[in-house]
Amino acid sequence: MHKFNKKKTEKGYYTVDPYPTAEELKNFYANEYYYIHPSYKDEYTPLEIEQKKIRAELTIYSIENLRKDKGSVLEIGCGEGFIIEEARNKGFAVRGIDFSDIGIKRYHPHLIASVDVGDAYVFLEDYFKNNIKYDICIIQNVLEHVLEPALLIASIKKILNNNGLLVLTAPNDFSRLQEKLMELKYIDREYWFAPPQHLSYFNVDSIKPFITDLGFEIKDAYADFPIEWFLFHKGSNYVINPAENGKPAHNARLQLDIMLAENGMEACLNFHRALTQCNMGRNVTIVCEKIY
Repeated sequence: MHKFNKKKTEKGYYTVDPYPTAEELKNFYANEYYYIHPSYKDEYTPLEIEQKKIRAELTIYSIENLRKDKGSVLEIGCGEGFIIEEARNKGFAVRGIDFSDIGIKRYHPHLIASVDVGDAYVFLEDYFKNNIKYDICIIQNVLEHVLEPALLIASIKKILNNNGLLVLTAPNDFSRLQEKLMELKYIDREYWFAPPQHLSYFNVDSIKPFITDLGFEIKDAYADFPIEWFLFHKGSNYVINPAENGKPAHNARLQLDIMLAENGMEACLNFHRALTQCNMGRNVTIVCEKIY
């Protein structure tokens, strides 16, 4: 595969240049991605599962703050099903889409009948043709992988009911925090620039005009724990010394996430909201309403 450079778009987010072809992407995901990606595990630790449940609870709590009724939830890239399980437990009707059913079978096998397995674009078009609509769509850490992120959002928009909610999460990349780390030489490379795995790079600032230009109004924004804080200290810098510091940094993040939730979801959400206001957080989530 050829060499990729970064390119800043008119909207302020970055893309790769040149784009890989559809065939190159297909080969990458078929032959490499699932062998190198740390998120795909045969087994999670009890700490990791507890943190996943808390993050799912926070996601659904942020939706409940904006909706009086429950309605229907579609999650694109539902993975092991932690979010749709939390939504179901809170009284929402749920549907998931994922390229694989391995995760859902392992962690929430009772939800398998609620998951469509395969290409999200195909299912979204099928929903549209059959006039199947949803009140809420959740899409976490998917947008950065697709060739045309605006096209994906447009496809989602077509199957959202009027005033439906979109909950969108993307990595907070080329952020002020990362720029500061480079400036102070705490890191020696833009480690987050990872084509062809990630093709588009949003952050707290650039994701907002991107989504509002597509017909949505932002109702809430929050970020997850800024694990990159650990990079400011030599003893916990997992980029310079991943072998020694990677796992301890990961576990510290899990423990802190769990502690933050001990004070209740409202306090936890307020903390994560404050992170976006300070341009922090490894991932940024925006909750937005379809307005046209």
